[in-house]
Amino acid sequence: MFKINKDEIKVIITDMDGTLYSLDPNKKSEHKNHVNNIRWLKQAIKDGVYVVMNTGNLPFFMKWAVHELTGDIQEFNKYFISCTGNLIHDFQSNKTWIENVFNHKIMLEIITIIKKFDLVYDITSQKGDVIYYSNEDFKDLMRSIQKTGDANYNHQILTDEILNSIHDTPKITMKKINLAQKPEIIKIIEQTFSKYNIKATWWSVDGVDLVIGETNKYKGILNLLDIINQDTKQNLKPNNVIYFGDSHNDISVFENLKYSIAVKDAMPEILAKAYDVSCDSHDGALGHYLAKIYHK
Repeated sequence: MFKINKDEIKVIITDMDGTLYSLDPNKKSEHKNHVNNIRWLKQAIKDGVYVVMNTGNLPFFMKWAVHELTGDIQEFNKYFISCTGNLIHDFQSNKTWIENVFNHKIMLEIITIIKKFDLVYDITSQKGDVIYYSNEDFKDLMRSIQKTGDANYNHQILTDEILNSIHDTPKITMKKINLAQKPEIIKIIEQTFSKYNIKATWWSVDGVDLVIGETNKYKGILNLLDIINQDTKQNLKPNNVIYFGDSHNDISVFENLKYSIAVKDAMPEILAKAYDVSCDSHDGALGHYLAKIYHK
């Protein structure tokens, strides 16, 4: 079993980019370290521990990673938390839970602001199965790097007709933001829509994910525990969860979840809030730490 203090860890949740996969192009994970991550994640599943990815990316785009890291889909790796905690997907049943959405009116008002800064942006479909892009080149790029599923369906251009047909969306993303403009853009959007509690979060320097309401990665974890407990009649609690993260969109978890573990190359604010720190992401931080808390 995996155990910290007197708490048995029954759910392992991890961010992906910057945590499981290094963002530093000069420090890609050595094969042996990546294999060690996989070894320990598969050991967890073998022991009946849930392994869950918690990321901004959508399930269809990251299903290959779930397979690569944890094997074929089954009970203990079937859940995926997406849209910065706003969407939970079950790969076995293909069921999706979405908590908060931008309605059509708010979505159009946000896009009006985005267009003033001439940014690339995308809108997620109501079901979380399609991303609509404002930019043809970016759409083509995302199609080209999708590893499983129907990339032509999952990535489409955002036409006026499609935009007018989208009743609501769980996620709006801005890309290719000038770093000098980023604080200004975030300030304008957050102040303009403050009554809707719209916030900006990110995992890369040139991107921003917009979230609405009480949406964040920690809330997504609580919602996941509710789903598992209702489905299995268990009583899993936050202290049965360990989380691994590195960036701005992980802050809500590190502020609220006791066993939040930072990779050593995480941003300073994450390191300051962490329960503990593992090694660098490219050195296999998950495998390194899971081995440390494993008890036969």
